Amino acid sequence: MIIGGSDGIGKTTLVKLLTEGYTVYNLSRNKLLNLETNIYLDVSDTASIKNALDQVIEKEGKIDLIVYCAGFSMASPIEDVDSNDYRYLFSVNVFGYIETVKAITPHFKDNKFGKIIYLSSLASKIPIPYDPYYSASKAAVEAFNNAINLELNKNNIYVTNLVFGGVKTNFTFKRKINTGKYSINFYSAVNSLAHFEQTGLELMLIASEILKLSKTNNPPMTVTIGFKNKLMYCLSKALNPKLINRLVKIKFKQK
Repeated sequence: MIIGGSDGIGKTTLVKLLTEGYTVYNLSRNKLLNLETNIYLDVSDTASIKNALDQVIEKEGKIDLIVYCAGFSMASPIEDVDSNDYRYLFSVNVFGYIETVKAITPHFKDNKFGKIIYLSSLASKIPIPYDPYYSASKAAVEAFNNAINLELNKNNIYVTNLVFGGVKTNFTFKRKINTGKYSINFYSAVNSLAHFEQTGLELMLIASEILKLSKTNNPPMTVTIGFKNKLMYCLSKALNPKLINRLVKIKFKQK
């Protein structure tokens, strides 16, 4: 079951799993054309989450794997950010995910098996200028996932944070940007992030890793994709936070 499978990483993963013989459902607000297993889901609506999961279980009898691809990003100076925007971001990236885990856990426990893969980000460890909201949301879910593994692993339920940096998708162009008469630092950060994403990993590399995890018994809690991303992830743990911020300023052309 792909949550957010109508575009980008979710769509590529869905196609990859279909070619491997999986029965795959796309749960999203938008339908994926030529796919019969579309179910409407708005992750910001708790009732919608439960209804969508119930529909899949009713049709198939069980769910083995959930890949949570839904996400929202924005860029805004902290003093001008709209509270509705960051609340929506957390609703999609964090609370919608938590509600999904809450809703599916009884089913997984009954079946004595289940896997969840959450698409996280290097932003959970390395800050993004003018988008602390996205970084905070990913860091929150990684901590949540690490903790619930303590609770769920004994039931043969495993949750994995899939961590990577930039990926060439339309997500770049869907980012909400709080436009206005802002400093050159703001627009340098926005443009640098867009370039970082559009020159990043290929979609199929991520889809292949998800397929691999779906076949792995007792999968790792965190998996990082790509040599550069693995290096950056390790450095984020080893280096002083102030040094990391200095490197980020250089990368995102911050004065």
